[in-house]
Amino acid sequence: MNAAPRPSGGATAHPLLRRIALHAAALAALLGVFALYAHPDFLVMLADQLWACF
Repeated sequence: MNAAPRPSGGATAHPLLRRIALHAAALAALLGVFALYAHPDFLVMLADQLWACF
């Protein structure tokens, strides 16, 4: 009763790729927020639209 051999490489590569993808998504979100702060007219327009809801 021997256990089946485990596939090599596949079991450890998946979490690493997922971690890299999550870090890349977080970096993209942070860069997007920074890009919006570089355009203050957009932020004023967004604040005016939010204020108009109330």
